Amino acid sequence: MIDIVSPKKALNEYLSCLLMMTTHWRLVQSIAL
Repeated sequence: MIDIVSPKKALNEYLSCLLMMTTHWRLVQSIAL
């Protein structure tokens, strides 16, 4: 059970972080332009 849940949780956190980074980057670009 742990082998299935842990990677899923890690992937979820990774995607969440990636989304935040992308949003931040777009915000920086819009300010720069």
